[in-house]
Amino acid sequence: MAKKKNKQSQKKRQAKALKKRSQRNQVRKQNKLLKSKRKMPGMPGIPGGIPPEMQGMAQQMMEFSMPIMELANPGTPGEINALAALTQSFMGAFSEADLEKRAELLEKTRAAYESQEWATVPFDELAENLLKRHIHLLPKTHSEEERGRYSEAELLVAVETSFAADEAEAAPALPGMPQTPRIENLSEVVAGAISKETEAAVTRDDDKPTQPSAAPVSEQAFSPEKMDAEAALAMLDETSRNAFSTLGSELDTQHGEADFIDEKNPVLLKILDFQKQLVEIFGNYLESNAVPKRIVQAQKRVINSLLAFIKTYHQKSIFTTDADEVEEFLLDFYIRKDKRSGQTDKYAVNAIELFFVMAEKLGYAKNGGEIRERLAEIRDEFEELL
Repeated sequence: MAKKKNKQSQKKRQAKALKKRSQRNQVRKQNKLLKSKRKMPGMPGIPGGIPPEMQGMAQQMMEFSMPIMELANPGTPGEINALAALTQSFMGAFSEADLEKRAELLEKTRAAYESQEWATVPFDELAENLLKRHIHLLPKTHSEEERGRYSEAELLVAVETSFAADEAEAAPALPGMPQTPRIENLSEVVAGAISKETEAAVTRDDDKPTQPSAAPVSEQAFSPEKMDAEAALAMLDETSRNAFSTLGSELDTQHGEADFIDEKNPVLLKILDFQKQLVEIFGNYLESNAVPKRIVQAQKRVINSLLAFIKTYHQKSIFTTDADEVEEFLLDFYIRKDKRSGQTDKYAVNAIELFFVMAEKLGYAKNGGEIRERLAEIRDEFEELL
């Protein structure tokens, strides 16, 4: 009975936190829209100048294709294009009002789907989820009888269902991210990366995945005010330190040339190498300041996952990521889809704050201050969602 009450209590806290987040994000979206209009007076009032009707279609396609993208985790433009074609096949089938013709189209799509190595979810199960998504997104394309088969609650459950959660253990490695297994997608190509070394460190017997808890768990392993970025860099030998600084200076001017989808892009490879070195510098500095190794490894795991998330979903890096993307990672991706543990839950916020303090002091994170402010704002919500 106590267990049931705890679960109900946790759900209430999560619902409350999500409502707060939704309200705050709505205000931010409106502010961004106003800024966008001021910056681009000749555009139709949409960030980036995308016509409203096109933006709506793109959003619908993104939401409809989520299960396919989560299962496949595409890593190259060719893979993405192939998945777009498969998505269009499903979309075309469910847009067909004639049920016999729809069945024929689905059989052709079945063959294409089942030929994929990543197609681990039974076709009929996937098709049912996509049908419900299609009805939810495009209700007018379905008959009243077909819409009546499902309640609104059933449609919303289908939209919220993630197939990636079941595939986490078998996810293939992200190209260009050494020794880091892929995690689930959030959208068209969302992925995460966690090093094998840090994963082993945070999944020991005394560090099981977290259970629902009413008490806040977020803690500091090391105070941000004590972070000495220059001392962290000084731990490298002179040759390594000069090479690292040179690479950082090069990326400061070359970053705009990076193609975050082409895993062989030379500038992207430099960014990945630079970030990997920065994470190691971060970890070594904390260990030198008597932070226990198991905590350092958990913090590095969170950082690696965050960096992979902003790369694959937002096509950004430590140099350009902002507070909105860090918030999305913590309150959505990390909570719902990342491989969590007691240690990562406890030190996730502190890890990100420390990492951006160091990166900003070294001149590699232009939005570090904004990110720290946002972390302070969302810390309570993060704890409520755990």
